[in-house]
Amino acid sequence: MVKIKTKKLMTLPELIQWGWDNEIENEHYVSNVDEASIYFDKQSFVEIDCEIDKTETFTVEVEDEITEFTDLDNLVEIVENSCGYLKFMKYSFPISIRRCIKNNPDAMTSKAFHILNKDMTMTLIWKDGKLVD
Repeated sequence: MVKIKTKKLMTLPELIQWGWDNEIENEHYVSNVDEASIYFDKQSFVEIDCEIDKTETFTVEVEDEITEFTDLDNLVEIVENSCGYLKFMKYSFPISIRRCIKNNPDAMTSKAFHILNKDMTMTLIWKDGKLVD
């Protein structure tokens, strides 16, 4: 199964639950609002260093498993037309690889799919008819 890393905003209760569900150990997270922090120790016990408002969020990098049916943001498709020319298409809405392939005209063949990252680099996720590891 292919996994991609994404950043997600979580409230304190969501972060604690996610940390316990994923057995997070020896990790430190800082609030997006101030310097308030939360720490998961080596036994997944939670330590909170100061007051945290219920509206504060934390940015957490998570790994999500994807399939060809997963709707993805910032998907870039490379297609080849019947003359052999390549065309790049950037989708500005969540869409799955399978749906893109299905919606292509008969004269277009999907060659690869990438995810456009915030730093403008791209991550190859599909090539030659299958997801890449």
